[in-house]
Amino acid sequence: NGLGELDSLLGLFSGDNPAVKSKLDGLFGVFNALSGNNKEVERISYQKQLDDFKFETRYNTLEEKYERLRNENAELRAEKDRYQSENRELKTDKTDLESRLAGYAPNEVMKRVATGALVGIGSRLLTNSPKTAELLGLSAEELKGALGML
Repeated sequence: NGLGELDSLLGLFSGDNPAVKSKLDGLFGVFNALSGNNKEVERISYQKQLDDFKFETRYNTLEEKYERLRNENAELRAEKDRYQSENRELKTDKTDLESRLAGYAPNEVMKRVATGALVGIGSRLLTNSPKTAELLGLSAEELKGALGML
């Protein structure tokens, strides 16, 4: 029995013993399965790390894009507010100009010229002759009121 074990041991190393060789192949198969399983676990682990890295990179990119868009949105809102205030000022200026323009309408100009002429004539009449009001049957104050001087 001692020599048989020695023969098995030598056959193990030389590969000549078929019984030991099949057991050894089975043992190597178990080792390969275990080591292969470890490699599969490592591959899954690396794949997970790669997926996490891709996700983190995409997340960071989207976060940067979000910040950039948020800042741009704030700038656009400020610009919109500025344009709205300018628009309100321009509408106010337009209203003022329209009211001033209405004062230069032909009938308004004629009215102002006529009033100015009457006031000028009335003031000359009153300064040249204090009795003019009495001749028209009016008091001096009534004549001034009629001519638009009061």
